[in-house]
Amino acid sequence: MNIKAEKFKAYIAKNSLTNFKVEENQNGENENTRVTFHTYVKVFGQKLPAVIVMDESIYVILRVQVIPDIEYMKNKDEFIRCVNEMNINYKAVKYYLGTDNALYLDMYIPNKNDELDGDLVMDLLNAITAHLEKEYPNWMKLLWS
Repeated sequence: MNIKAEKFKAYIAKNSLTNFKVEENQNGENENTRVTFHTYVKVFGQKLPAVIVMDESIYVILRVQVIPDIEYMKNKDEFIRCVNEMNINYKAVKYYLGTDNALYLDMYIPNKNDELDGDLVMDLLNAITAHLEKEYPNWMKLLWS
């Protein structure tokens, strides 16, 4: 397990956070050791799957699956236009459509390999939740119109 992940795992234990599942990936000797913390963010009573990905790079990734599948949308072009507009307007979060047709939100936290501020990670997850509570109704209108 990489140092950042070890520190976050200790932070979770110290703060008795029970909504995290840890998944370790060994990618080979020359690759980064990636650890994924599975959790969720709660938006209007819905639990949206979220992960925190830590490896030996300079970044920690916070990722939320906002909409699981847009394949059946009638107005995909309008939806994609809105995704692009939000990416222009928001600096801290970026949206993208995955190969699985899901809409994801990503936030990257730069930090040194041997440092991790667990409070900052949790504060940013809370900021993502607040952001989604603001934007989620707009996504749902587009999804169901």
